Amino acid sequence: MNKPDVVNKLYERGYTKKDAAEIVKDFTEIIMEAMAGGEEVQFVGFGTFRPIEVSERRMRNVITHEMVTVPAHRVPRFVPSKLMRDAVKNGYVITDR
Repeated sequence: MNKPDVVNKLYERGYTKKDAAEIVKDFTEIIMEAMAGGEEVQFVGFGTFRPIEVSERRMRNVITHEMVTVPAHRVPRFVPSKLMRDAVKNGYVITDR
């Protein structure tokens, strides 16, 4: 499933395509902005988006075989909630609609 598919699913639930596209765009921007600022974004029953600090480390360049230093940086991580893990594992989705 990709972004247009999500927009279409929202359209099927009664939103206009324009509103659905704007909601998806704003939603992803808000999460990215928060994580870029070092914040964690948590949705109970869905999961948590959190930025993780990765330490500086030495690695081998696979092409030249020389050792290089990879600087410390931040990477995004998503940790699914127990409800989501169970839903994926058992093939069901709980909705409160």
